[in-house]
Parts: sequence; C-alpha cells; structure tokens
Amino acid sequence: MVIECGGWGCDRLISISTVPGGNPVALSEPDAWAIEFSICEDCKEPLCDRCTRKRTRGFRAVRCPWCHGGLIDGRHRWEEVTSRPYPEAITRYEEGLALAEAGRIAEAMPAFDSAVRLRPTYVLAHFHRGIALGELGRNTEALEALDEASRLDLFNPLASFEKGAIHEELSQPQQAIKAYDEAIRREPRYIAPRINKAVMLNELAQWDEALAVCDDTIRIIEADQGIDGAEHAYAHIQAAKGACLLNLRRDEEGLAALDVAIANGPDDPLTYRNRGIALERLGRHEEARLSLRIAEECAEQDN
Repeated sequence: MVIECGGWGCDRLISISTVPGGNPVALSEPDAWAIEFSICEDCKEPLCDRCTRKRTRGFRAVRCPWCHGGLIDGRHRWEEVTSRPYPEAITRYEEGLALAEAGRIAEAMPAFDSAVRLRPTYVLAHFHRGIALGELGRNTEALEALDEASRLDLFNPLASFEKGAIHEELSQPQQAIKAYDEAIRREPRYIAPRINKAVMLNELAQWDEALAVCDDTIRIIEADQGIDGAEHAYAHIQAAKGACLLNLRRDEEGLAALDVAIANGPDDPLTYRNRGIALERLGRHEEARLSLRIAEECAEQDN
C-alpha cells in the first residue's frame, strides 16, 4: 500500500509493505519514499519519519500537527489505528469542513466551534474556523482564530499567510507584510507569501526591497525548491518584478520580466498594461498600443 505523508509541504510517499525489511524500491529512494512513519491515533493522518524528526524537541512527545492527537508507530500499527472510530472532535471538524467546502459557511461554524471546544488544541479546526470567519466578514475573530492556530503549531506557515491576506483585504499593508514575513520565516520555500509581500512592497513604493524579494523568489522557483505549488507562481512573481523595474525606470529589464510573465501564465490585464507602458517609454508605440488593447480585452473577459 502507498499513502502520502501528511506533513505540510512534504511530497514523500509512504510504503506500507509486508516485505521483510521494507519495499526495496522505497528503500533505494529515501528522498521520495519513507518506510518508517508515525500515525495519529485520532485523525489517522500519517507523518513520515523526517517530518516527525523535524518536530522533535528534546524529550517531549511529538503530537499530530493537525489535531494534536498522539503519534504512534504507523509501520506496525496502521491497521489497528485505522480500524478505530474517530473521536467526536474529529467528526465535528470534518462535518464543518465538508459544509465549508460546499459553500455553506454559516452552517459550518457550529461544527468548527464544537471541534475547538471539544479539543482546544485542534490546530486545523482553529485554522479552518478562522478561514470561515473571514469569509463571513468577521475579521477580528478570524485573526484571533488564526493566531491560535499559529501559536499551537510553530512550524506551519499557513495561518500566518491567511492572516496576511486578511490584513491585505483590510488595507493594512504593514500588518500584512509582517504576517507574510512570519510565514516565510517558518518556511522559506513557501512561495505564495513571497509573491504577496513583493506586491505589497511595490505598492508601498519600497521598490528596491520588493525587487530583492522577487529575485529571491525567482531563484527558489527556478531551482525547483518551492513547496506550495502555487498556480502560475512563476508568472506572478515575474509580473511583480516587471512592475518594480518599471517603477525604478529600468524599462528594458521590466519589459523582459513582463514578457516572461506573459509566456508563463494566464492573460492578466495588469501585466499587459504594464507591458504597454514599458513599450511606450521605449518608443515602441505600435506595440504599446497593441499591448494596451489586449489589456482592455482581458479586463472585459474578467468582468
């Protein structure tokens, strides 16, 4: 049997095998496969040996990063644990998650509230409760829930990123950048907060700092070290870099970055608009008009 490690950002597969000593294919590729793993007694989420070790602190027992249940040897107790019923806190959380994913946010709230009441250390319940509260416009409560998720799991960057998104929506750029910085500190390979931070810095006219964030992020993506799989991330960061360079009046470099963004992502009106500005400044007026016309067409399609 093959299962995926439940650690955030981990793409290792876990081999559950009856072969003495473990599956030889898995043993030969330790970066891609795990033989030894833990399993949560409550939510049944598996955690590979590397993710378990990363969370080990002194002699304290490692807890499940999602529900804070106890972790035990998964290799030898998989069938035993997976045959047990789920605790009520887990059941209530799953109920809330299903409702939220179906767009029934208000109906999901009692289930999330019940999950965190039954288990105050339930990281994922606090996290999704915060997301739901944000969807309902209850931003202060949303930030409090996400703060609690961050406090309970010092390794996971997701709650910090979502806090940044809420602050950004509330037009609180400094708080947003602080939250994105926290997400990046927790996981430097996390691409999404880097993109958002670069955009925010550019909007605050901190162009050199924004450009540095763009260049660092581009290096991570080109080295295939990003771990969140953000859709069209390369296009978005190149577009942000192009905007920074235009603000710095480095128009030829800006145009080159914008061309890369267009070649690697969906048609975005702002990217084409910025490309038109760069071309106009460079005296390429006909190309500029064409790019601006495409920008208008993209904007109409978005509407």
